[in-house]
Amino acid sequence: MKLKKLVTGLIMACIFAVVIIAGKNSVKVQAADGDVAIVTDGNGDEIGSYATLADAFVAAQNGYTICIISDIYDPSASIGYNDGEHNKHIIIDLNGKSVTLQMMNFDYSLYVKNGTLNCGITNGSVGFTNAMLTLSNVKFITDSINWMTKDGICLNNGSNVTLNGSQCWFEKLEMDTDCVFTVQNSDGLSNFGHIADGFDGVKEFVPEGLSVEGTTIIDDETGAKAKDFILRYRSLSDDADVAVSIAPKSYVYDGKEKKPAVTVSYGGKTLTEGKSYSCVYADNIDAGTATVTIKGENTMHGQIVEEFTIDKAKQKAPTGLVATAETVDGKNDGQISNLKMSMEYSVDKKKWLDCESTVLKKLADGNYYVRYKETKNYYASPAAKVVVKKGNVPVTNEPTTNEPTTNEPSTEKPTSSEQTTEKVTTERQTTDEKTNVTATENTTVADSKKESGAPNTGDDGNVALMLIVMMTCLLGAAGVVVYRREK
Repeated sequence: MKLKKLVTGLIMACIFAVVIIAGKNSVKVQAADGDVAIVTDGNGDEIGSYATLADAFVAAQNGYTICIISDIYDPSASIGYNDGEHNKHIIIDLNGKSVTLQMMNFDYSLYVKNGTLNCGITNGSVGFTNAMLTLSNVKFITDSINWMTKDGICLNNGSNVTLNGSQCWFEKLEMDTDCVFTVQNSDGLSNFGHIADGFDGVKEFVPEGLSVEGTTIIDDETGAKAKDFILRYRSLSDDADVAVSIAPKSYVYDGKEKKPAVTVSYGGKTLTEGKSYSCVYADNIDAGTATVTIKGENTMHGQIVEEFTIDKAKQKAPTGLVATAETVDGKNDGQISNLKMSMEYSVDKKKWLDCESTVLKKLADGNYYVRYKETKNYYASPAAKVVVKKGNVPVTNEPTTNEPTTNEPSTEKPTSSEQTTEKVTTERQTTDEKTNVTATENTTVADSKKESGAPNTGDDGNVALMLIVMMTCLLGAAGVVVYRREK
């Protein structure tokens, strides 16, 4: 029972402590009409609301935060030059607001975040450490920066600085990759040369043609101090700033490697291949989609891939094909020769069959179409028309008397003179090339009797002799009868 009470007491004590802590962090002040800033101590408690930024700076102690609650536009005001306004580390939370002043002066560090600031900034504490100027998610417009501490200036969280005036001195500059520092003045950027790596933090941010020399100068292409430039982390993936063109975008296959010209610009300025980027081509010989990978070099980062096409080439129709007619009409032994395995044939131009040898055999008479097949790199060629002609009309034997006759089938093979071999023509067949079976039928039959090749046995002569003898005998018998009657 005692243990249970002890546990319950501990739980209640923890809850009470949490309530006290929560209550302590929830101290708020009521801002009066016209107030521009609230000051918060290091524990997060609000200690007061103020009508001017100068009053807020006086109230703020070392490490306090000044939260801006209303836009401030006072271009003649200077902060930090009066008693109580300086000699402390200050955080300014712009809170999404805009502050415009003439100048702000500090002895230690300044951390500004979340808004727009337009003024000059100075810190004359030469050689001091733990006194960095940090801009986080700030749009900072200035005509004068003189920050002399060893810690220098740090930009992070997407901060954007525009320097319009001629004064810009610091020991050191560092930037996150999402920040931009625009220099639009006649003197460029300078540091005091006390830190060996003063500009090392922005070596990857200088544009093509500029370089970091030593510790004090950013040079242009002529070796002079660079002016009017932008420090930023440049990447080929920055779609809003990068423009790429490829010419030509398409080719026709010819068996050779294709490398179209690539032009890249960043922010409207054309980059130099070999300095800011290099190109690597792939799949750029055969027909299909080829690629060029554009890789950033030196201070240009990232890479992009662009595509171009290689179209299939056309093929000419086959030539030199030879058609051989049927030996006998209907025998289906026609042929087409001089084919290649890369060809295909059809009888209706719809269904195509591969040519599996150099000769097509056992063909019926008719029209055939032969073309080169489509391949990976070539379209199918136009088709060549090949005509396999009809063979000779089959020979028939008919009897010339009423006596039955028996015809033995011919077992002889057709001689070479009976085969017709012609070259392919792509023209239409003329009427002279066609065979008129009706007009030559009788002639074909007659010729077959004369040239049948059957041996002559002399039967026709014997029949005639017998008829003559019989007629003579009849005439002789008739004469005897007449003679006897007259006698």
